[in-house]
Amino acid sequence: MIQNTFFSLEAYHHDLEDLFARHQAAVVEKHFAEAFTLLKHYRSALECHAQEEEQELFPILHAFAGVPPGGSVEQFKAEHKKLFELFDAVEKRFQEAAANASPAPLIALIEEEARYKGLYEHHVMREHNVLFPMLDRVLGDTERARVLANCTMRVADTGESLVPRPKGHDAIVLAK
Repeated sequence: MIQNTFFSLEAYHHDLEDLFARHQAAVVEKHFAEAFTLLKHYRSALECHAQEEEQELFPILHAFAGVPPGGSVEQFKAEHKKLFELFDAVEKRFQEAAANASPAPLIALIEEEARYKGLYEHHVMREHNVLFPMLDRVLGDTERARVLANCTMRVADTGESLVPRPKGHDAIVLAK
């Protein structure tokens, strides 16, 4: 049985998804100041997550001979780039929606966020189906534990753990 599996990193994805859902709930309630804070916090956490994947996980994937189709480092990095391009569009649409009382900008924001979430969910699924199982296969328990310990998922601006979860949920904290 594998100890310290890379599938444990899926907790970060759940936290990111919870944070984005909280942002969307604030948008629906037209609490734009709160929605803006959550959106910025989400971006910071997403940047940190992508950076940790690129620094800690992708070099291992790159060194592994026999990467399956759809599992190359270049493909994962291209998805990261596209995710941030779509997220930039979300931020732009958010600013337009927050500054305008008519429904059209809010609808445009919802549509842009749906596009972003579609790619995000596809990316997470590829990590679940390709990246995590491959890393679990190629690393022994000791090396896997070392790599996972380096994946702390800290928020770039604050250094705090990824996401304080809603009441009734524990925050995900992995200490270095």
